[in-house]
Amino acid sequence: MTIANRETHVPDGVPLDAAPSRSPRRRLYRFAKTLYRAIPRPLRALAYPIAAKSVLIRRLRPEVWIIAGEEQVSHLPLSVCLYAATNENRIYLQNLIFGSSFRARYIGRIWLWNAFTGLPEAAKGCSIVIADVHDRHLKLMGARAGIIIPAWVRGYVDLPRSPAVIRRDSVKDIQRRIRREGLEFEVTRDLQSFDYFYQNMHVPYLKGRYGDSAVVSSREEIKAQFDNGELILVKKKGEYISGAIVSYQGELASFPYLGVLDGRWEFVAGGAISASYEFVLQHLETTSCRKANFGQSRAFLNDGVLRFKKKYGYEIVNSTIHKFLTKVVSDTNATRAFLRNNPFIVERSGKFYGVVFLDGEVPPTPQTLQEINKQHSHAGLLKILVCSFSPDATTKSEVPKPLPDLNPDGSSRPPGQPHYEYLSQAEWMSLIGELGAIGIDNVIAICPDVEGKP
Repeated sequence: MTIANRETHVPDGVPLDAAPSRSPRRRLYRFAKTLYRAIPRPLRALAYPIAAKSVLIRRLRPEVWIIAGEEQVSHLPLSVCLYAATNENRIYLQNLIFGSSFRARYIGRIWLWNAFTGLPEAAKGCSIVIADVHDRHLKLMGARAGIIIPAWVRGYVDLPRSPAVIRRDSVKDIQRRIRREGLEFEVTRDLQSFDYFYQNMHVPYLKGRYGDSAVVSSREEIKAQFDNGELILVKKKGEYISGAIVSYQGELASFPYLGVLDGRWEFVAGGAISASYEFVLQHLETTSCRKANFGQSRAFLNDGVLRFKKKYGYEIVNSTIHKFLTKVVSDTNATRAFLRNNPFIVERSGKFYGVVFLDGEVPPTPQTLQEINKQHSHAGLLKILVCSFSPDATTKSEVPKPLPDLNPDGSSRPPGQPHYEYLSQAEWMSLIGELGAIGIDNVIAICPDVEGKP
Protein backbone atom coordinates (compact mmCIF):
# COMPACT_ATOMS: atom_id res chain seq x y z
CA MET A 1 0.00 0.00 0.00
CA THR A 2 1.47 3.35 -1.06
CA ILE A 3 0.45 6.33 1.03
CA ALA A 4 2.92 9.04 0.04
CA ASN A 5 5.46 9.85 -2.61
CA ARG A 6 7.88 11.75 -0.43
CA GLU A 7 10.15 10.42 2.27
CA THR A 8 12.04 12.28 4.94
CA HIS A 9 14.99 10.71 6.70
CA VAL A 10 15.85 11.61 10.27
CA PRO A 11 19.34 10.68 11.48
CA ASP A 12 20.06 9.03 14.81
CA GLY A 13 18.96 11.05 17.81
CA VAL A 14 17.14 13.80 15.90
CA PRO A 15 13.71 14.55 17.44
CA LEU A 16 10.96 12.95 15.38
CA ASP A 17 9.02 16.17 14.92
CA ALA A 18 11.91 17.70 13.01
CA ALA A 19 11.04 16.24 9.62
CA PRO A 20 7.50 17.17 8.47
CA SER A 21 7.14 20.45 10.35
CA ARG A 22 7.54 22.73 7.32
CA SER A 23 4.43 21.66 5.39
CA PRO A 24 1.90 24.47 4.76
CA ARG A 25 -0.87 22.37 6.30
CA ARG A 26 1.11 21.89 9.52
CA ARG A 27 2.00 25.60 9.67
CA LEU A 28 -1.68 26.47 9.30
CA TYR A 29 -2.60 24.03 12.07
CA ARG A 30 0.02 25.47 14.41
CA PHE A 31 -1.15 29.01 13.64
CA ALA A 32 -4.76 28.02 14.44
CA LYS A 33 -3.60 26.35 17.66
CA THR A 34 -1.68 29.48 18.71
CA LEU A 35 -4.68 31.65 17.85
CA TYR A 36 -6.99 29.47 19.94
CA ARG A 37 -4.66 29.67 22.94
CA ALA A 38 -4.58 33.46 22.60
CA ILE A 39 -8.35 33.66 23.13
CA PRO A 40 -9.18 34.67 26.73
CA ARG A 41 -10.25 31.65 28.75
CA PRO A 42 -13.83 32.88 29.39
CA LEU A 43 -14.37 33.08 25.62
CA ARG A 44 -12.74 29.78 24.70
CA ALA A 45 -15.93 27.89 25.43
CA LEU A 46 -17.46 29.51 22.32
CA ALA A 47 -14.59 28.39 20.09
CA TYR A 48 -14.05 25.00 21.72
CA PRO A 49 -16.60 22.97 19.65
CA ILE A 50 -14.96 24.13 16.42
CA ALA A 51 -11.46 23.52 17.77
CA ALA A 52 -12.35 20.06 19.08
CA LYS A 53 -13.88 18.98 15.76
CA SER A 54 -10.85 20.30 13.89
CA VAL A 55 -8.55 18.19 16.06
CA LEU A 56 -10.70 15.09 15.56
CA ILE A 57 -10.70 15.56 11.78
CA ARG A 58 -6.95 16.14 11.67
CA ARG A 59 -6.31 12.95 13.66
CA LEU A 60 -8.19 10.90 11.08
CA ARG A 61 -4.99 11.11 9.00
CA PRO A 62 -2.04 10.54 11.40
CA GLU A 63 1.57 10.75 10.35
CA VAL A 64 3.24 7.44 9.55
CA TRP A 65 6.74 6.82 10.87
CA ILE A 66 9.06 3.87 10.55
CA ILE A 67 11.33 3.83 13.59
CA ALA A 68 14.22 1.39 13.77
CA GLY A 69 17.04 0.78 16.20
CA GLU A 70 17.97 -1.43 19.12
CA GLU A 71 15.41 -2.23 21.79
CA GLN A 72 17.01 -0.27 24.58
CA VAL A 73 17.23 -3.05 27.20
CA SER A 74 18.09 -6.12 25.12
CA HIS A 75 19.89 -4.19 22.33
CA LEU A 76 18.20 -6.44 19.77
CA PRO A 77 17.32 -4.85 16.38
CA LEU A 78 13.68 -3.81 16.21
CA SER A 79 11.53 -1.88 13.73
CA VAL A 80 8.20 -0.26 14.61
CA CYS A 81 5.51 1.32 12.43
CA LEU A 82 3.99 4.23 14.33
CA TYR A 83 0.85 6.11 13.36
CA ALA A 84 1.43 9.32 15.28
CA ALA A 85 -1.31 11.83 16.12
CA THR A 86 0.67 14.00 18.57
CA ASN A 87 4.32 14.96 18.94
CA GLU A 88 4.15 14.29 22.68
CA ASN A 89 3.04 10.65 22.36
CA ARG A 90 5.30 10.02 19.39
CA ILE A 91 8.42 11.11 21.21
CA TYR A 92 7.36 9.28 24.35
CA LEU A 93 6.97 5.97 22.50
CA GLN A 94 10.24 6.40 20.63
CA ASN A 95 12.09 6.99 23.91
CA LEU A 96 10.29 4.12 25.64
CA ILE A 97 11.26 1.61 22.95
CA PHE A 98 14.64 2.81 21.71
CA GLY A 99 16.01 5.37 24.13
CA SER A 100 18.11 8.07 22.49
CA SER A 101 19.46 6.02 19.55
CA PHE A 102 17.12 5.40 16.64
CA ARG A 103 16.56 5.89 12.92
CA ALA A 104 13.24 7.41 11.90
CA ARG A 105 11.67 7.76 8.47
CA TYR A 106 8.56 9.81 7.84
CA ILE A 107 6.55 8.35 4.95
CA GLY A 108 3.41 10.50 4.87
CA ARG A 109 -0.12 10.24 6.22
CA ILE A 110 -2.83 7.58 6.06
CA TRP A 111 -6.55 7.43 6.76
CA LEU A 112 -7.14 5.61 10.00
CA TRP A 113 -9.57 3.09 8.54
CA ASN A 114 -6.76 1.89 6.24
CA ALA A 115 -4.11 1.72 8.93
CA PHE A 116 -4.52 -1.96 9.87
CA THR A 117 -5.85 -3.37 6.61
CA GLY A 118 -2.27 -3.81 5.42
CA LEU A 119 1.08 -2.25 6.20
CA PRO A 120 2.55 0.36 3.84
CA GLU A 121 5.27 -1.08 1.62
CA ALA A 122 7.91 0.85 3.57
CA ALA A 123 6.73 -0.81 6.80
CA LYS A 124 6.74 -4.43 5.63
CA GLY A 125 9.74 -5.30 7.81
CA CYS A 126 8.24 -3.86 11.02
CA SER A 127 7.51 -6.19 13.93
CA ILE A 128 5.11 -3.95 15.88
CA VAL A 129 2.44 -1.46 14.83
CA ILE A 130 1.29 1.26 17.26
CA ALA A 131 -1.43 3.77 16.43
CA ASP A 132 -1.92 6.88 18.57
CA VAL A 133 -5.72 6.99 18.37
CA HIS A 134 -8.44 9.22 19.77
CA ASP A 135 -11.09 7.30 21.68
CA ARG A 136 -13.81 8.31 19.22
CA HIS A 137 -11.84 6.80 16.34
CA LEU A 138 -11.34 3.31 17.78
CA LYS A 139 -14.31 1.85 15.92
CA LEU A 140 -12.80 2.93 12.63
CA MET A 141 -9.85 0.60 13.25
CA GLY A 142 -11.89 -2.58 13.48
CA ALA A 143 -12.53 -5.02 16.32
CA ARG A 144 -9.28 -6.95 15.75
CA ALA A 145 -6.98 -4.01 15.15
CA GLY A 146 -4.97 -4.40 18.36
CA ILE A 147 -5.05 -4.20 22.13
CA ILE A 148 -5.81 -0.85 23.75
CA ILE A 149 -3.09 0.59 25.99
CA PRO A 150 -4.22 3.95 27.43
CA ALA A 151 -1.86 6.80 26.72
CA TRP A 152 -2.60 7.99 30.27
CA VAL A 153 -4.55 6.64 33.24
CA ARG A 154 -6.08 8.75 36.00
CA GLY A 155 -6.43 7.96 39.66
CA TYR A 156 -7.41 9.17 43.11
CA VAL A 157 -6.37 8.82 46.73
CA ASP A 158 -8.94 8.67 49.52
CA LEU A 159 -8.66 11.25 52.29
CA PRO A 160 -7.77 11.03 55.04
CA ARG A 161 -5.31 8.26 54.26
CA SER A 162 -6.09 4.99 55.96
CA PRO A 163 -3.89 3.71 58.81
CA ALA A 164 -2.74 0.90 56.48
CA VAL A 165 -1.39 3.45 53.99
CA ILE A 166 0.27 5.54 56.72
CA ARG A 167 1.98 2.42 58.09
CA ARG A 168 3.56 1.51 54.75
CA ASP A 169 7.34 1.42 54.84
CA SER A 170 7.51 3.60 51.72
CA VAL A 171 5.46 6.36 53.39
CA LYS A 172 7.49 6.12 56.59
CA ASP A 173 10.69 6.41 54.54
CA ILE A 174 9.44 9.67 53.01
CA GLN A 175 8.53 11.07 56.41
CA ARG A 176 11.92 10.08 57.82
CA ARG A 177 13.68 11.79 54.91
CA ILE A 178 11.63 14.95 55.47
CA ARG A 179 12.75 15.03 59.09
CA ARG A 180 16.36 14.20 58.22
CA GLU A 181 16.56 16.93 55.55
CA GLY A 182 14.78 19.46 57.74
CA LEU A 183 12.08 20.15 55.13
CA GLU A 184 9.08 22.36 55.86
CA PHE A 185 6.16 23.71 53.86
CA GLU A 186 3.99 26.76 53.66
CA VAL A 187 0.67 27.48 51.97
CA THR A 188 0.26 30.74 50.04
CA ARG A 189 -2.04 32.52 47.63
CA ASP A 190 0.48 35.26 46.88
CA LEU A 191 0.68 36.08 43.15
CA GLN A 192 4.41 36.82 43.21
CA SER A 193 5.03 33.42 44.77
CA PHE A 194 2.96 31.86 41.98
CA ASP A 195 5.04 33.58 39.30
CA TYR A 196 8.21 32.42 41.03
CA PHE A 197 6.89 28.86 41.06
CA TYR A 198 5.91 28.93 37.38
CA GLN A 199 9.10 30.49 36.02
CA ASN A 200 11.71 28.98 38.33
CA MET A 201 10.21 25.60 39.28
CA HIS A 202 7.47 24.28 37.02
CA VAL A 203 8.85 25.11 33.57
CA PRO A 204 12.49 24.11 34.30
CA TYR A 205 11.39 20.86 35.95
CA LEU A 206 9.18 19.79 33.02
CA LYS A 207 11.82 20.62 30.42
CA GLY A 208 14.55 18.91 32.42
CA ARG A 209 12.52 15.77 33.03
CA TYR A 210 10.72 15.29 29.72
CA GLY A 211 12.93 17.11 27.22
CA ASP A 212 11.37 17.37 23.75
CA SER A 213 8.21 15.57 24.85
CA ALA A 214 7.46 18.11 27.61
CA VAL A 215 4.05 19.80 27.32
CA VAL A 216 4.28 23.11 29.16
CA SER A 217 0.96 24.74 29.98
CA SER A 218 0.77 28.51 29.70
CA ARG A 219 0.95 30.74 32.74
CA GLU A 220 -2.71 31.68 32.23
CA GLU A 221 -3.83 28.02 32.24
CA ILE A 222 -2.00 27.24 35.46
CA LYS A 223 -3.03 30.50 37.09
CA ALA A 224 -6.68 29.54 36.55
CA GLN A 225 -6.02 26.50 38.77
CA PHE A 226 -4.15 28.66 41.29
CA ASP A 227 -7.04 31.14 41.44
CA ASN A 228 -9.27 28.26 42.54
CA GLY A 229 -6.80 26.96 45.10
CA GLU A 230 -3.38 27.70 46.52
CA LEU A 231 0.32 27.05 46.21
CA ILE A 232 2.21 24.75 48.57
CA LEU A 233 5.94 25.45 48.69
CA VAL A 234 8.57 23.15 50.17
CA LYS A 235 11.59 24.82 51.72
CA LYS A 236 14.92 23.69 53.09
CA LYS A 237 16.92 25.97 55.36
CA GLY A 238 14.73 28.88 54.33
CA GLU A 239 15.13 28.27 50.57
CA TYR A 240 12.19 27.21 48.44
CA ILE A 241 13.15 24.04 46.56
CA SER A 242 9.85 22.68 45.15
CA GLY A 243 6.16 23.34 45.02
CA ALA A 244 2.73 22.24 43.87
CA ILE A 245 -0.47 23.96 42.81
CA VAL A 246 -3.59 22.66 44.59
CA SER A 247 -7.06 23.43 43.28
CA TYR A 248 -10.43 22.60 44.84
CA GLN A 249 -13.78 21.43 43.54
CA GLY A 250 -16.04 20.61 46.45
CA GLU A 251 -14.64 17.60 48.31
CA LEU A 252 -12.19 16.85 45.50
CA ALA A 253 -8.70 18.36 45.44
CA SER A 254 -6.28 18.21 42.51
CA PHE A 255 -2.62 19.06 42.24
CA PRO A 256 -1.76 18.75 38.56
CA TYR A 257 1.28 21.04 38.53
CA LEU A 258 4.58 20.36 40.28
CA GLY A 259 7.96 22.00 40.08
CA VAL A 260 11.52 21.86 41.38
CA LEU A 261 13.83 24.86 41.67
CA ASP A 262 15.71 25.27 38.37
CA GLY A 263 14.83 21.68 37.56
CA ARG A 264 17.82 20.64 39.67
CA TRP A 265 18.16 16.89 39.86
CA GLU A 266 19.94 16.99 43.22
CA PHE A 267 16.75 18.34 44.78
CA VAL A 268 14.69 15.61 43.13
CA ALA A 269 17.14 12.96 44.32
CA GLY A 270 17.01 14.51 47.77
CA GLY A 271 13.25 13.98 48.02
CA ALA A 272 11.80 17.33 46.90
CA ILE A 273 9.02 15.74 44.82
CA SER A 274 8.22 13.14 47.49
CA ALA A 275 8.05 15.90 50.07
CA SER A 276 5.67 17.91 47.85
CA TYR A 277 3.27 14.97 47.65
CA GLU A 278 3.48 14.26 51.37
CA PHE A 279 3.02 17.88 52.43
CA VAL A 280 0.08 18.35 50.04
CA LEU A 281 -1.64 15.29 51.50
CA GLN A 282 -0.93 16.40 55.07
CA HIS A 283 -2.44 19.78 54.28
CA LEU A 284 -5.50 18.30 52.54
CA GLU A 285 -6.16 16.06 55.53
CA THR A 286 -6.82 19.23 57.54
CA THR A 287 -9.51 20.34 55.06
CA SER A 288 -12.93 18.97 54.12
CA CYS A 289 -11.58 17.21 51.03
CA ARG A 290 -12.33 13.49 50.75
CA LYS A 291 -10.42 12.65 47.59
CA ALA A 292 -7.20 13.82 46.00
CA ASN A 293 -6.87 13.69 42.23
CA PHE A 294 -3.36 12.42 41.57
CA GLY A 295 -3.51 13.37 37.92
CA GLN A 296 -2.36 11.36 34.92
CA SER A 297 0.25 8.61 34.71
CA ARG A 298 1.58 6.61 31.81
CA ALA A 299 0.03 3.16 31.49
CA PHE A 300 3.30 1.22 31.47
CA LEU A 301 3.82 -0.55 34.78
CA ASN A 302 7.53 0.29 35.04
CA ASP A 303 6.74 4.00 34.82
CA GLY A 304 8.39 5.70 37.77
CA VAL A 305 5.56 8.18 38.38
CA LEU A 306 2.92 5.44 38.39
CA ARG A 307 4.95 3.33 40.83
CA PHE A 308 5.61 6.35 43.02
CA LYS A 309 1.90 7.15 43.35
CA LYS A 310 1.10 3.58 44.35
CA LYS A 311 2.58 4.02 47.79
CA TYR A 312 -0.12 6.55 48.68
CA GLY A 313 -3.02 4.21 47.93
CA TYR A 314 -3.47 5.55 44.39
CA GLU A 315 -6.41 3.85 42.64
CA ILE A 316 -6.70 3.83 38.85
CA VAL A 317 -10.20 5.00 37.99
CA ASN A 318 -10.28 5.87 34.28
CA SER A 319 -8.14 6.82 31.32
CA THR A 320 -7.79 9.73 28.90
CA ILE A 321 -9.27 9.87 25.41
CA HIS A 322 -5.92 9.00 23.82
CA LYS A 323 -5.07 5.32 23.29
CA PHE A 324 -2.14 3.33 21.91
CA LEU A 325 -3.66 0.68 19.67
CA THR A 326 -0.92 -1.95 19.58
CA LYS A 327 -0.46 -5.05 17.43
CA VAL A 328 2.41 -7.50 16.94
CA VAL A 329 2.91 -8.49 13.31
CA SER A 330 6.12 -10.46 13.69
CA ASP A 331 7.08 -12.70 16.63
CA THR A 332 10.81 -12.03 16.96
CA ASN A 333 13.23 -12.08 19.87
CA ALA A 334 13.27 -8.28 19.80
CA THR A 335 9.46 -8.13 19.90
CA ARG A 336 9.42 -10.43 22.90
CA ALA A 337 12.13 -8.35 24.57
CA PHE A 338 10.04 -5.21 24.18
CA LEU A 339 6.98 -6.89 25.68
CA ARG A 340 9.00 -8.46 28.49
CA ASN A 341 10.75 -5.20 29.40
CA ASN A 342 7.66 -3.00 29.22
CA PRO A 343 4.71 -4.48 31.15
CA PHE A 344 1.61 -2.42 30.52
CA ILE A 345 -2.03 -1.76 31.36
CA VAL A 346 -4.61 -2.87 28.83
CA GLU A 347 -8.12 -1.42 28.73
CA ARG A 348 -11.05 -3.69 27.91
CA SER A 349 -14.69 -2.58 28.08
CA GLY A 350 -13.84 0.16 30.56
CA LYS A 351 -11.88 -2.18 32.85
CA PHE A 352 -8.14 -2.31 33.38
CA TYR A 353 -5.76 -5.27 33.48
CA GLY A 354 -2.03 -5.43 34.03
CA VAL A 355 -0.09 -7.51 31.48
CA VAL A 356 3.36 -8.94 32.25
CA PHE A 357 5.37 -11.19 29.91
CA LEU A 358 7.89 -13.82 31.01
CA ASP A 359 10.21 -16.21 29.21
CA GLY A 360 8.45 -19.54 28.94
CA GLU A 361 11.44 -21.80 29.51
CA VAL A 362 10.78 -22.03 33.25
CA PRO A 363 7.18 -21.93 34.58
CA PRO A 364 6.60 -19.07 37.04
CA THR A 365 6.77 -20.17 40.66
CA PRO A 366 4.51 -18.85 43.42
CA GLN A 367 7.47 -16.77 44.57
CA THR A 368 7.79 -15.23 41.10
CA LEU A 369 4.08 -14.40 41.07
CA GLN A 370 4.32 -12.85 44.52
CA GLU A 371 7.16 -10.61 43.33
CA ILE A 372 5.23 -9.58 40.23
CA ASN A 373 2.23 -8.76 42.39
CA LYS A 374 4.39 -6.72 44.75
CA GLN A 375 5.92 -4.69 41.91
CA HIS A 376 3.01 -4.24 39.55
CA SER A 377 -0.28 -4.49 41.43
CA HIS A 378 -2.35 -1.32 41.58
CA ALA A 379 -5.76 -0.61 43.02
CA GLY A 380 -8.10 -0.39 40.07
CA LEU A 381 -6.56 -3.27 38.10
CA LEU A 382 -9.04 -6.11 37.89
CA LYS A 383 -6.28 -8.69 37.37
CA ILE A 384 -2.64 -8.99 36.38
CA LEU A 385 -2.15 -11.35 33.45
CA VAL A 386 1.22 -13.12 33.64
CA CYS A 387 1.90 -14.42 30.13
CA SER A 388 4.59 -17.04 29.47
CA PHE A 389 6.02 -17.07 25.96
CA SER A 390 5.79 -20.34 24.08
CA PRO A 391 9.07 -21.93 22.94
CA ASP A 392 8.16 -21.12 19.33
CA ALA A 393 5.92 -18.60 17.59
CA THR A 394 2.71 -20.61 17.96
CA THR A 395 0.08 -20.37 20.64
CA LYS A 396 -0.40 -23.64 22.45
CA SER A 397 -3.79 -24.80 23.62
CA GLU A 398 -2.82 -27.68 25.91
CA VAL A 399 -4.10 -27.49 29.46
CA PRO A 400 -1.11 -26.52 31.65
CA LYS A 401 -0.14 -28.30 34.80
CA PRO A 402 -1.86 -27.00 37.96
CA LEU A 403 -0.13 -24.19 39.78
CA PRO A 404 1.55 -25.37 42.99
CA ASP A 405 -0.41 -24.59 46.12
CA LEU A 406 0.81 -21.43 47.85
CA ASN A 407 -0.02 -23.00 51.20
CA PRO A 408 0.99 -26.65 50.92
CA ASP A 409 0.53 -27.12 54.65
CA GLY A 410 -3.20 -26.60 54.19
CA SER A 411 -3.38 -23.23 55.93
CA SER A 412 -5.82 -20.68 54.60
CA ARG A 413 -4.65 -17.76 52.50
CA PRO A 414 -3.82 -14.72 54.67
CA PRO A 415 -6.18 -11.72 54.34
CA GLY A 416 -5.17 -9.50 51.45
CA GLN A 417 -3.16 -12.26 49.79
CA PRO A 418 -4.05 -12.53 46.08
CA HIS A 419 -4.91 -15.85 44.53
CA TYR A 420 -3.67 -17.25 41.24
CA GLU A 421 -5.51 -19.09 38.52
CA TYR A 422 -4.72 -20.41 35.06
CA LEU A 423 -6.82 -18.87 32.31
CA SER A 424 -8.05 -21.00 29.45
CA GLN A 425 -7.02 -19.98 25.97
CA ALA A 426 -10.53 -18.65 25.33
CA GLU A 427 -10.37 -16.54 28.50
CA TRP A 428 -7.04 -14.87 27.82
CA MET A 429 -7.75 -14.50 24.09
CA SER A 430 -10.85 -12.51 25.01
CA LEU A 431 -8.62 -10.05 26.90
CA ILE A 432 -5.40 -9.80 24.89
CA GLY A 433 -6.00 -11.87 21.75
CA GLU A 434 -5.88 -8.71 19.59
CA LEU A 435 -2.20 -8.31 20.47
CA GLY A 436 -1.56 -10.42 17.41
CA ALA A 437 1.15 -12.80 16.28
CA ILE A 438 2.93 -13.54 19.55
CA GLY A 439 3.37 -17.06 20.87
CA ILE A 440 1.87 -17.52 24.33
CA ASP A 441 2.15 -20.83 26.17
CA ASN A 442 -0.10 -20.05 29.13
CA VAL A 443 -1.50 -17.17 31.15
CA ILE A 444 -1.81 -17.00 34.92
CA ALA A 445 -4.10 -14.37 36.43
CA ILE A 446 -3.13 -12.69 39.68
CA CYS A 447 -6.49 -11.86 41.25
CA PRO A 448 -6.71 -9.36 44.13
CA ASP A 449 -8.26 -10.58 47.36
CA VAL A 450 -10.84 -7.83 47.00
CA GLU A 451 -11.84 -6.89 43.46
CA GLY A 452 -9.59 -4.09 42.23
CA LYS A 453 -7.82 -3.74 45.59
CA PRO A 454 -4.33 -5.28 45.83
